[in-house]
Amino acid sequence: MKWELFREKLELLGIRESCAGVPYIVLPSRENARWLFPVVNRRSFHTGLFLYAPNTVKGHLYKACLSGIPLFFLKVWHRKRIVCLDFSGAKSYMSGTEDAPGFYVGNGGSHSKPTVQLQKGGTPVSYMKFTTDPAIEKLFEWEETALKEVKGIECADVPPVLQHTKFGCAFIFETGSVKKRVGKTDFRFSSAHEGFLLELYRLSKRVGGYAGWRDDMEARLKELPLQDLWMLEWFRKLCSGIDEKSFPMGRIHGDFTPWNCIVERKRLKVFDWEYSRSNCPVFLDALHFVLQPGYLKRQPKMKEIRKRILPLKRYFCETGSERYGLNLMLSIYLLSQYMFYLKRSECPARGDVILMERWKRTLQEIAEDKSQWKIY
Repeated sequence: MKWELFREKLELLGIRESCAGVPYIVLPSRENARWLFPVVNRRSFHTGLFLYAPNTVKGHLYKACLSGIPLFFLKVWHRKRIVCLDFSGAKSYMSGTEDAPGFYVGNGGSHSKPTVQLQKGGTPVSYMKFTTDPAIEKLFEWEETALKEVKGIECADVPPVLQHTKFGCAFIFETGSVKKRVGKTDFRFSSAHEGFLLELYRLSKRVGGYAGWRDDMEARLKELPLQDLWMLEWFRKLCSGIDEKSFPMGRIHGDFTPWNCIVERKRLKVFDWEYSRSNCPVFLDALHFVLQPGYLKRQPKMKEIRKRILPLKRYFCETGSERYGLNLMLSIYLLSQYMFYLKRSECPARGDVILMERWKRTLQEIAEDKSQWKIY
């Protein structure tokens, strides 16, 4: 998103560009604004960098470079990317602005929305998302409902809801921060991730919920164009081997990725619950965690997919999912992701379309493969 377009979004919140305001650096450029980091002091800048969790070697090098360069030289180097923001019009709903907040502009997807990181004493204290789109406001409602239901989880920390309000034409949703500066983004499926997903399953287990989910999924698949109806037939074939009473169903996070949780002193912190749903196959979260980072980069090969799924073996056994075989679980995951992305926007973003094509390609390979994959 161009800086000028994001500036218009900020004005809806009472945040305006002003020469007398707080200095920010727009990265990676004004033409492609993804982050706004405060450069009023080194502490605020480094806390703002917490919003950037790269997934590539190039990204890690870029973040290390930003962290290591003295702030004075960084401002000189990027002087054309410096903007100043005045928060005086936002004080009615935004507290704690004595430390300049950081901004994540969004990923450009269909449900992309800006996030504001409020800071105090060099530590994130809350995260505020905002939008003018009623469809995204619905996601805020989903997240609020989910966070109320999962607050009893003991093996991980989930954020409290601080406010869900409206300012002018903008919907605002703020949650407390469970992230500290010492927390790390971990791309490995660790015992902390496994423990959280198992407790979420035990807390939200739905006996007999499979039939309703299956009927809803089948109804949506029937709406596919003629050339894609093979997915409906494949889904029906998969369902023919499922025991309705024992199929593991419950609440899922819905977007459980390394970017939506961190590990801090071996304890998991889980946030961004806006895609959480209450009656789904529970193994969807685990598969999404290990597969989504790869799909975002390129079309993975079957050998790579199987290698990524290996760490999930114990989790599958604990939830009773392993009895259904890997091709069934993976197929249901790919179908669920494809249909969710297809229905969430009439005009999907380019990145969403690429992901959907990659999922469909893998699904076709599985459907054409007569062998039954096993979890070794």
